[in-house]
Amino acid sequence: MNLNRLLAENNLTKYRLSKLTNIPYSTINDIFNHETDIKSCSVMTVYKISKVLGVSIESLISDEKQVDVSVRTDFETFKSNVKHIVKDNPVYFIDYVHINQLINQYINLSFYPEALYLLAMIDYLSRIYDKPINNAYNNLREYKLNDRLYPASIVVMSQINPDSNILNESYESSIEEFKRFNIVESEIDNIV
Repeated sequence: MNLNRLLAENNLTKYRLSKLTNIPYSTINDIFNHETDIKSCSVMTVYKISKVLGVSIESLISDEKQVDVSVRTDFETFKSNVKHIVKDNPVYFIDYVHINQLINQYINLSFYPEALYLLAMIDYLSRIYDKPINNAYNNLREYKLNDRLYPASIVVMSQINPDSNILNESYESSIEEFKRFNIVESEIDNIV
């Protein structure tokens, strides 16, 4: 998104934006002159700028990969998209999910595998990066999917070799935060 065009559309200067957001002018200037990438700014900085400019956080970082709840893709594509975002900035992803209420959006659409996958991911990342767990989702942590969701590659391998114990082995080696919801996930960094 063109940040300077947004300023003009809102009849604002960088100085005025600095005053309205309580963000130092030097920071605003660096962001708007592309000396600082807005994606590397704190979520609060991006939030303050988006609020004053009357746009979503997503539109400010529009070249950032995003989770799109408006279109349901197959689960493997969804997982791959999430992993790409996590790979770029894992700690930011935790805040991104919370601020945009993605889990609630998926629940409202009855997209339960996606909602629980996101919850498992933020719980896992919170543990890995020593971030506090968001208690707002405690009621969801009591649920799990009726059927286990295996990665497509594991399902194919188990069909090729039906005598193997690959499904059980993959479940046992799954990351605990995912296993809790009956989702088999062991390779966060393996992105297709």
